[in-house]
Amino acid sequence: MPKMLTVPEAAREAEVSEKVVREAIHNGELEAEKVANLWLIDPDDLAEWLKEIAEVEEPDGEEEDEDEE
Repeated sequence: MPKMLTVPEAAREAEVSEKVVREAIHNGELEAEKVANLWLIDPDDLAEWLKEIAEVEEPDGEEEDEDEE
């Protein structure tokens, strides 16, 4: 089992704020397990979430140039 990440660790790894990580957990976008007072995140789940974010933020494809005649 990989070492689970806390919210601050996940935020550093993802290069986002802790608030962004907490909102993703709250919205169900990022899986996490609450143990005592800590949210713990599997690094694989974090990587998957980051991949999903990257796909949403990237453009769909190349823009087509229309020839003007």
